[in-house]
Amino acid sequence: RELSTQQKTIVYTHLALSHFQLGHVDEAEQTILQREEAGLELSTDDQMLKCAIAERKSDWEQAVRCYEEALKEHRTAALPFLALAYSMLVRYEDYARYYKAA
Repeated sequence: RELSTQQKTIVYTHLALSHFQLGHVDEAEQTILQREEAGLELSTDDQMLKCAIAERKSDWEQAVRCYEEALKEHRTAALPFLALAYSMLVRYEDYARYYKAA
């Protein structure tokens, strides 16, 4: 019996999060990519995890792009993380703007 779309979504989310929590960042990233390739929309948790993976890899440019994308989708939970990513890029004006918004 095949899993429903909702069940697949839950499985991908938990698998990616488990990999991330175990420190398996590449596997977590791969799981999110597989989910996207399967045509399953990213939840807010998945989007934030995708951004956290970029942070863990110290890819602050990618983290900024990721959090900006999350903001476009009205995910205000991204605001403090976007501020942090800007501070890591030594872009303090952007940092201050998003920190105040958070």
